[in-house]
Amino acid sequence: MASILAPIPTPVWRKSDNRVGPRGRAGTGTVEAMSVRVELDGLWERIAEFGVRAYLVTVTPEATPHVVSVVVDRVDDHLAVGAGRRTRANLGANPTLTLLWSPSADPSYSLVVDGTFVADLDGGERIAIDPTSAVLHKVAGADGDGLPCLPVS
Repeated sequence: MASILAPIPTPVWRKSDNRVGPRGRAGTGTVEAMSVRVELDGLWERIAEFGVRAYLVTVTPEATPHVVSVVVDRVDDHLAVGAGRRTRANLGANPTLTLLWSPSADPSYSLVVDGTFVADLDGGERIAIDPTSAVLHKVAGADGDGLPCLPVS
């Protein structure tokens, strides 16, 4: 098994409002690394490590999250999962989604894959997903001093 530690590409930044800013002004906040944008070359290997069961997260038109358990498969360069009536309606209004895998052999990290719905498969029983980004995200309360997010490579 390949190490989950890999060279870290350009981070995605978030603003932290509870710290002193770069010029010493309180309340201006600082920026800290939250997650890492990654190339998706290593995605298929990571999915093999985490297994085929994941959670699919979509958002209703009213901005309410909708989470379902799915079995993930590969169709060409896309991910494929089953999708019910509510999931399809959500993706019709907003085609972006997230897949979340629980920790696997390394209990410190979950796999998070963002993607876009691109097509119906198998007469509408499954959907094809174009993965757009992926990170290994540190599990809250996990032991160790690892980074909060690691690139999937």
